[in-house]
This record gives sequence, C-alpha cells and structure tokens, in this order.
Amino acid sequence: MGVKTIARRLGLARYTVRAALRLIGPPSYERVRKGSIVDAGRAGDPGAAAGLADTAATAIAERIGCEHSIGVLRERVAAVASHVSRF
Repeated sequence: MGVKTIARRLGLARYTVRAALRLIGPPSYERVRKGSIVDAGRAGDPGAAAGLADTAATAIAERIGCEHSIGVLRERVAAVASHVSRF
C-alpha cells in the first residue's frame, strides 16, 4: 500500500506517514516526572531525617514552611520512620 493511500485513509500528512514507516517500533510518549513537593528536602542529611522520624508530620510541615496538602508529606514521614526503625 502506498504512502498516499495510507495518509488518505488515516487523515494524516504524507510526511507523517513516511516518518512513522521509518520508525523501528511503535511511537511512544513518555512524560517527564515532575517529582513531589517534598523532594527538595530529600537531599538533606540522612542523620537529620533519623532525628525527625518520631516528629509529627504537622510539626515538620511548619518547620519547612509547607503550604500545600500534608498528605504527601505525611506518607514520606511514615516511610522514613519505618526505614529508621529497622536500624
């Protein structure tokens, strides 16, 4: 089947069809991960995180000036607390 015929049936430009036929596999789209609001505090000292493991998430939110939902921060604090309690 020719490029013109494929383009006509799919309603695409001929150059788009040509580019798609040159690909080895199907086209893919991957979104760039934005990350979380609390990721900025992740790069800090692990020893400091161990000291905060028993602190309430609301107190940590006040210290770091978190203006957004506390849910993500609460999950991250719980993960750090479980990781620290293993040691």
